[in-house]
Amino acid sequence: MNNIQYPPTTTPLFTTTPVLVIDQVEGGLVATGSIINLEVNTTSQYVPLIAAGAVFGTLCLIGVISIIVFILVLILGHKTFDEYPFFVIVWHLTAANAIHVTCIITSILPLMLLDLNDDKNSVWYTWASRIMAVSEQAALYLTLLMTINRFVVFVFPSLVEYFSRRNLMIMAIIVWLYVIFIVVWNVIYGTIKVFSKKRLSQLTLVDQLLGGNILTQFFNLSFTILPIIMLIMYGIIVLAIMNKRSSTDTLHDKANKRDRSFLWQAFVITLALELTNVTGMFNFYFQDKAEILQWIYTIFNYSTSIFNQIVNPVISLTCNRMIRGTFIKIFNREISSKWVSETSESPTMATRSQTSCLSRFQKMVPTKRSASSRIFEKCHHV
Repeated sequence: MNNIQYPPTTTPLFTTTPVLVIDQVEGGLVATGSIINLEVNTTSQYVPLIAAGAVFGTLCLIGVISIIVFILVLILGHKTFDEYPFFVIVWHLTAANAIHVTCIITSILPLMLLDLNDDKNSVWYTWASRIMAVSEQAALYLTLLMTINRFVVFVFPSLVEYFSRRNLMIMAIIVWLYVIFIVVWNVIYGTIKVFSKKRLSQLTLVDQLLGGNILTQFFNLSFTILPIIMLIMYGIIVLAIMNKRSSTDTLHDKANKRDRSFLWQAFVITLALELTNVTGMFNFYFQDKAEILQWIYTIFNYSTSIFNQIVNPVISLTCNRMIRGTFIKIFNREISSKWVSETSESPTMATRSQTSCLSRFQKMVPTKRSASSRIFEKCHHV
């Protein structure tokens, strides 16, 4: 018979970040041991655990690659992006994404794979968990700021002047200060620090899901409602765009396709935020379950968390025409530079041969460029 390990009696009942692995208040590990050392005797236990671990590992890999590539694109294409104040928010949101993924890889992954000493590593795990709570909240409110900015541009263009680069920078800093306050409050006052079945039975469902005081309930309820509000705002944006577009536009069908794509992107973003919140809200339900269930839910919990953080760079690189065009332009430029460098290294290479090589390369590059590529070329005088 398996030795079922239960959480300590001083586990926070609710926080805005998954806490099944790390006790934010006491600084201890809730699920002791590691996945590798976990006793699994049946296929019904083994398969979901491996599947959850594979999904989590894949999301971590995608997150690292996409965020690194996205940051490189933002740096190399900064002359183009600096013209648009909107990218101030993008930079802050990307910073939050990078911080969150870094903390997961340096704290959660080692904890899952290695049987680490509680006392020796509890300090970093505690702070990593709190930093992840900050980046989780920052992702929500920076996404909200991004939505408001787009809403103003398309629905109330007369207010665009208030969303200058300087003002957006101030707003982003205020967001960071606000989310730090939220996390500090939740760590000090927002969690119920004595976890027991007797204590749990005395709490209402609202207290179990949202916390034990009014301010904590407001923070956590906001995390639930704001994604829905953002989705509604995106719907209004699409309606405003459709109303301004001429019905006789020859590209009407293509424009409608872009509108639907825009709504789908908004849906994915808000769904990721909502999933992160909902999975965190039901942590308390698994606190006294078998260890195998704790681990499966923990992996699922952190999978939704990292999925929420990689939505921004992945959608930007694949769906945003300006960012995608800039990435393609940079990539093509690097290939062109490498080609010229390699052909010029040979002292016996004739000028006619170099011209022939470059001519063949130019045929490989599409002659029809997107609007974003032309904007990039104009800004960089290419």
